[in-house]
Amino acid sequence: MKKKILAFLLAIAMLSTFIPANTVVRAKTHDAAYANQVIDVLGIMNTEGQTNGSSQDPVTRAEFAQMLVNLSKYKDTVGATTSISLFKDVTSKFEGAGYIEFAITQGWMTGYIDGNFKPNKNITLQEAVNGIVAILGYTNEDFATNKNAGKMSLYTSKDLDENISKTKNESLNRADCANLFYNTLVSTMKDNTTVYATTLGYALDADGELDYLKLVNKEMDGPIIASISWSSTLPFTAVKYYRNDVISDKNSIEIHDVIYYSKNLKTVWAYSEKVTGILKEVSPSRLNPTEITIAGSTYTLGTKEMSYEFSTLGDVKIGDAITLLLGKDDTVVGVLSEGEYNAKIGGVVLETSEKLTDGINGSVYTSSFVTLVDSSGRKLEVEYQGDKDDYVPGEILFVSYSDGKASISKYDRYAGDISGDISSDGSVVGGRIIANDVRILDVKKQEYIKIPSSRLAGMHLYASNILYYSLNGNEEIQELILDDVTGDLSSYGILIDTTANINNLNQLTSSYQCMIDGVESTYTTNENIGGVNKGVCKFDFNGNTIESIKNLSNTFISSINGMKIKSYGQEYIMADEVDVYLLNSSKYYKTTLSKVSDLNKYNLYAYYDEATISGGRIRIIVAQRRQ
Repeated sequence: MKKKILAFLLAIAMLSTFIPANTVVRAKTHDAAYANQVIDVLGIMNTEGQTNGSSQDPVTRAEFAQMLVNLSKYKDTVGATTSISLFKDVTSKFEGAGYIEFAITQGWMTGYIDGNFKPNKNITLQEAVNGIVAILGYTNEDFATNKNAGKMSLYTSKDLDENISKTKNESLNRADCANLFYNTLVSTMKDNTTVYATTLGYALDADGELDYLKLVNKEMDGPIIASISWSSTLPFTAVKYYRNDVISDKNSIEIHDVIYYSKNLKTVWAYSEKVTGILKEVSPSRLNPTEITIAGSTYTLGTKEMSYEFSTLGDVKIGDAITLLLGKDDTVVGVLSEGEYNAKIGGVVLETSEKLTDGINGSVYTSSFVTLVDSSGRKLEVEYQGDKDDYVPGEILFVSYSDGKASISKYDRYAGDISGDISSDGSVVGGRIIANDVRILDVKKQEYIKIPSSRLAGMHLYASNILYYSLNGNEEIQELILDDVTGDLSSYGILIDTTANINNLNQLTSSYQCMIDGVESTYTTNENIGGVNKGVCKFDFNGNTIESIKNLSNTFISSINGMKIKSYGQEYIMADEVDVYLLNSSKYYKTTLSKVSDLNKYNLYAYYDEATISGGRIRIIVAQRRQ
């Protein structure tokens, strides 16, 4: 027994000599698929003649040498060639010899005692770990006695082995290497404090994992402005395209779109956002421009080229009619003159006004302005000659520019062949295809909301529902402005009580006690809203004044599945922001669906504004405890 205890203590003592003191152990949180995505973005696995391959393909020692360079701060600075022949089997003519030379000089890899490097031999786990440990700042002096065993112990204690099942003498494939590199990036350096990824300028999320979206943005190249032959300027052949952040194809990208790309991901992102108007102001000055004001809004200049263009040295002047090209972060990355891009902009009138405006030579004059909102939800303020009452909220106007002045025309509303049934996936209406990156706006008076085409799935769209639409070059619907089709701009809650009073002027006033989003409020109007009962209602406001109240229809809930409920065999869809109340002794209490979803304990009633085919949704669910 004493011999067994002694052997155990000796093993513990030996293990302690393998692992440097104060080694931090990282919790395992990510999966292999996520690791592979991150490594793809960073291009770490890209080697001479190969940018991708099967996850089960073996990795050679020559490939691994280049991958180590890609994993380090020396990425993009080390060349593939060298004038030195380091090994008998790696001469200066060997493809990728420069990477092998660099890995050797950094102490990440070693050759064999026979004078060969064996570049085509598959890398083993032990050899890979030796390189990774060196990249993290450790040297042979940090490990006593059996150095290889010490490095393998560190490999385990730092969770560098996450999602890797190979033993030290087994060869690694591409999937193993991707996991090893990811684990290295989120591991700490020799100081056990600094995460290796942060030394390369990469961001971590709250869980200590690499932030994929930030990495994608960091590794993006661009912007470039699409011309007729824009794809020929890319240093790769793209396999995936996005337009306005929606999956698309190459043919959907149009001239003047703003292009970003990732060579590692073989992906292109295109953005079509534009703003047209008169340049009103450059801030803080034309000697050092950082922002400009156009169409009533201020935009940040996103590139050095744009700062130059709007400076005293550039071609753009105050008062010019221009079109801004906006990048992925809504900054200005391009500008077109009136002659280069003469847009005709469609939008809904929100309001009109009169303002004092600065003229030339310091003069001031009164001018009329109309504020529109376009299909992207962007507000545009347009100065025009005429009376402020020439246009009314809700009208559709077209705005174009000629010789630096706005020309406004009213839109002859006609939906034509795009009215009709909308497909179950929201991709077709009335036989007309809806573009993947369609911009849809639902408008109610001066309120509006952007919606995806999926929100309209299964509906019937009448011509009277459509305020405006436009088609792209493929004859697909690219813009759609609707007249309060979804009901999502109304408020939904409980009408608790109503009171009618006569004020001091002998006028009838009505008070409505409501609970909306769990908050009780009382609203007073000079009109009596008749035909409504206490209970669950739809409320429409004009500012803080109630304009209409309508009771909602209800149905008993027999089952719930995600965002859908069933009632007597019929299916209904919940609104994204459905409110749930518990009704107890005639009082309503705001709660959550998870707390009352047990149908053995509660009777649930769904209240909806319209049928699903008309865009209706379940707006309120009321629970009552079963007796």
